[in-house]
Amino acid sequence: PTGGRKPGGRGQTPPMTVTESKPDDVAPVAGHDAAQPAVPVPPRGLAGVLATADHKTVGRLYIGFSLLFLIVFLGTTALITAEGIDASSLGPLAENTFFQVETISHVGLFFLGIVPAFLGLALFVVPLQVGSPTAAFPRAVAASFWGWLLGGFVLIGAYLADGGPTGGRSDAVLLFFVAWAMVIAGLALGCISVISTVATARTGGM
Repeated sequence: PTGGRKPGGRGQTPPMTVTESKPDDVAPVAGHDAAQPAVPVPPRGLAGVLATADHKTVGRLYIGFSLLFLIVFLGTTALITAEGIDASSLGPLAENTFFQVETISHVGLFFLGIVPAFLGLALFVVPLQVGSPTAAFPRAVAASFWGWLLGGFVLIGAYLADGGPTGGRSDAVLLFFVAWAMVIAGLALGCISVISTVATARTGGM
């Protein structure tokens, strides 16, 4: 019962009105009107190689350049072998450079050929074996390769400038020690990254 009140009378509650939201207040539907954030595209080609921190790329670089150094120093080893076949004859090497070439052959075969080849293989394979998406300290991995490569070229240049262990030029001998430190530091940094990957980045339960 309404108690005798007519519709529209003084005691009747006015009807409620429905308010419509403005088109600007409607939230955009995900995937249609929402602006998608731009995904940075990694550089490719030479720029991508120079700026890479991927363990597989660095491992390939280590293996490739170590094989190149192996070919060079196997050639010098063959030259020394040919020199020692007949010591009485006039060989292709002068007497004061024979010991330098022999030393760089042994040092280069081990520290610029064999060791970095195994290190590159470890950098490529070990993170995959332990289930890690990347090696530990990826920037340090890249720095280890470039430091080793630069040190290797400088080391060869120091020998060519008569700066090996028995070199006659003091500035070239100093350059030899700097290059030798770069090679050792680069290899040591790569080994630390491999060991740290096994110790800290392996899959749980492994």
